[in-house]
Amino acid sequence: MIIHESAMNDFSLISELAHNCSILTANLINPLLSPDCLAQAFEIHSQKRKLRKPGIYVKICLEFLDFNPTIEQFKQIIYEYLQGIKWNDLQYISFIIPRDKDIEIDLVFNRVTLDGNTIDLTCLGAKSIQYDILHQAYLKIANPSDLAGSREQGD
Repeated sequence: MIIHESAMNDFSLISELAHNCSILTANLINPLLSPDCLAQAFEIHSQKRKLRKPGIYVKICLEFLDFNPTIEQFKQIIYEYLQGIKWNDLQYISFIIPRDKDIEIDLVFNRVTLDGNTIDLTCLGAKSIQYDILHQAYLKIANPSDLAGSREQGD
């Protein structure tokens, strides 16, 4: 598992990813928009604040998967992960790129929140807690009965 986070100068990457990849999930944006309109919608939302780097790009690689998740299961993994890191209420879009031995999930976030605040760039750089949250989200989908059993034993 790899999580890489970086700041973005603009949202042109959304257009590029939308042309070349499948959209997995989206929040506060209509994923059916054309690739250029998707990027433009992010730009418009970010104009609530004047930021040199209005976006955050996150690349997640899930390597050597123990099972073959469906698209719906990948959506659930991302949903659980974003809830865990408390970014599920931001404007974002995610893309999935399946490969032979791994899956890449690219996420683009708008740093500007609905209420006009911003996500601080000093929080970038995946910490061990983020890896733990992603790993738990993956395990929840891969082995739902194992997690239920471990919760019951812990009670």
